[in-house]
Amino acid sequence: MNNDNQLIYSTRTEQIAARRDEAMQKFEQGMRLIADASALAEISLFHPDIMKPNIFGLPESLESTLEMGRCYIDRTCWQKVFKETKLDRLWNHEQTRAFYEQLREKPPVISLAVLKSTLRDAIARRKDTLSEGFVTLLTSLNRTYKNNTQTFTMTSKLILPRVFEPLPLRTWNCWAPQTSASIRDLENIICICSGQQTPGPRTDMTDLLLALRDKEGTGEIRNSTGWRCKVFANGNVHVLLDDQSLISSLNDLISHYFSGQLPAKG
Repeated sequence: MNNDNQLIYSTRTEQIAARRDEAMQKFEQGMRLIADASALAEISLFHPDIMKPNIFGLPESLESTLEMGRCYIDRTCWQKVFKETKLDRLWNHEQTRAFYEQLREKPPVISLAVLKSTLRDAIARRKDTLSEGFVTLLTSLNRTYKNNTQTFTMTSKLILPRVFEPLPLRTWNCWAPQTSASIRDLENIICICSGQQTPGPRTDMTDLLLALRDKEGTGEIRNSTGWRCKVFANGNVHVLLDDQSLISSLNDLISHYFSGQLPAKG
């Protein structure tokens, strides 16, 4: 009887030790694989939001954890696509904003086919997209521009009212996000029309204007692509276009946007 008990105990301890070793091996492999996946995705997949659905280790919760991890990976990859392929230079601000909202909620699955299709569509629709974005931009910045009119044109000066609080009673030194996005959109479109690279943070017109307002209060920022911005004490900003060919290119976008929408003059 004692020998039988000893055999049972010995067999059971061997099973427990073997299961422990196997569990530890799989756990280590899994953790190392997650660490490798984190390195490839350049984001930590050990994030509590990812692990939370599977916190109780229930088999049915694994799918939620996998989907959460997928969202983190695809969100990061889409952001890389925007940064490295300059996809935002092919979309207008509203499209970019809507897509980033989608990324926050539930990013689309990335695949090579999806990426190629997205880029091909963006390139093919570039002129329509920029035309629509540019006209929307002008109407949001200056109420003197009206949609669906034959006289809708870009002139050599665009006045942006109340961008900053008037001097000297300046208690803040920032503007509404929509104004910031609009200036960046305008700069982006001008860069495309002039064949120039879009500047990065701290070198684009938005950040330069903020720095000028903070340091000098008023003044002018001149861009090498043929346009400049002047900041006034009353908080207004004037956008001045000095290059006639640039003005013509921008008006080409406007006329393209309205083509087919209105009858010809006369």
